[in-house]
Amino acid sequence: MIIDFEHHYTPYEIWKRRGGKEGQLVRMFSSDGKEIRPLYDADYDIPLHLKYMDIAGIDMAVLAKSIDTFEDVKVYNDSCSEVVKKYPKRFVGFASTLPLGGKPGLDELDRAIKDLGLKGVTIRAQVDGQPLDSRELWPFYEKV
Repeated sequence: MIIDFEHHYTPYEIWKRRGGKEGQLVRMFSSDGKEIRPLYDADYDIPLHLKYMDIAGIDMAVLAKSIDTFEDVKVYNDSCSEVVKKYPKRFVGFASTLPLGGKPGLDELDRAIKDLGLKGVTIRAQVDGQPLDSRELWPFYEKV
């Protein structure tokens, strides 16, 4: 079985808010003018994800994404859970949360795992400029 562990998914609502346009490749730029990952239909379109997975010979994918706002974290977790429930043999979902978000961030992680059935959590290599061994992340690690 071939499993893609670096498979990104963005719910349509978030994708659209970030400037996504159906049928178009939208280039995104950071605040310092550097081009970052573009937006395209495969970000949100699960049937297109499945088509690309089949072409590449990928049996299953882990949906994982780090999200920046608490509102979007909830949207992502809810949507990711729906995708996994619809295609349980093709996708596993990892939660997103704000590791430095205090009790609300930790509560959302609980909800995502216990209520929505997501199987893990994704965070960035640096969280708000903090390295992964920062003491500020210890409450998050204790929860995990």
